[in-house]
Amino acid sequence: VQKLREAASIFVGAMLPGDGIGLVRFDDTAERLMDITDVGPLNGTGGRATAIGHITSNALDPDGATSIGAGVVEGADTLADGQAAASPPYDVQAMVVLSDGVENTLPMLSAVGSSITANTFAIGLGLPANISVAALTALTQGSNGYLLVTGELTTDQRTRLTKYFLQ
Repeated sequence: VQKLREAASIFVGAMLPGDGIGLVRFDDTAERLMDITDVGPLNGTGGRATAIGHITSNALDPDGATSIGAGVVEGADTLADGQAAASPPYDVQAMVVLSDGVENTLPMLSAVGSSITANTFAIGLGLPANISVAALTALTQGSNGYLLVTGELTTDQRTRLTKYFLQ
């Protein structure tokens, strides 16, 4: 969970004004924590502050098994709702999934791939031996995304994650 909080905080910190952000948490169920909203200025106010508030709260604490598929479906719905409400619409949409990729509750990723309509990226949190690389690779294939495995979040990894998010 600490790696999740660190990676998500790096992501929010790397976002630029005018970018939109929404948050979905998942374990055996999925829950939208934040609708898509403008991330706001770099000083940490607006949507950025709201996102960091969710990330640092207990909202991301694990509470059951893992259904990444449920999270992806809710994430796709969040993106669709955000795009419908945006004026003007966002030029590019992307879903970033932070997980160890180990899923054990329906729906499975293999069953929800058709719900993905945005560029989808996966960040495997942890060491390769503890991550389901196959599941996260399957998630990103066909959606103009790719997988990054964090390993230990060292200073170099923080720089790598920031660069990854900006790309």
